[in-house]
Amino acid sequence: MPARLAGAVRTDGAVLATERWGIANPRVGLLSIGEEESKGNTLVKETHALLAAGAMGPVGQFVGNVEGRDLMTEDVDVVVTDGFTGNVALKTLEGGMRFVTGECSKR
Repeated sequence: MPARLAGAVRTDGAVLATERWGIANPRVGLLSIGEEESKGNTLVKETHALLAAGAMGPVGQFVGNVEGRDLMTEDVDVVVTDGFTGNVALKTLEGGMRFVTGECSKR
């Protein structure tokens, strides 16, 4: 990911978290297959290096890699990922919520 794109994604997400939800210093995580910075494909590793270097400015606080299990926790406020992976993650969450809602309404 070119540095200008990583900066835009991080800045846009952090600004949205600040402006919309009032989070003063949003925690920004990078979606990967493990929390270690050595995990992930080339795109994830390169993006991690850019975000960890702080080249994107003072908006938000990069907390490192996060996994799918972290998406709905209070550990991060913003999750950075590529479009394909982000779409899969959102569709999985939607399906899971639909299942839980359906099961709860049966009772």
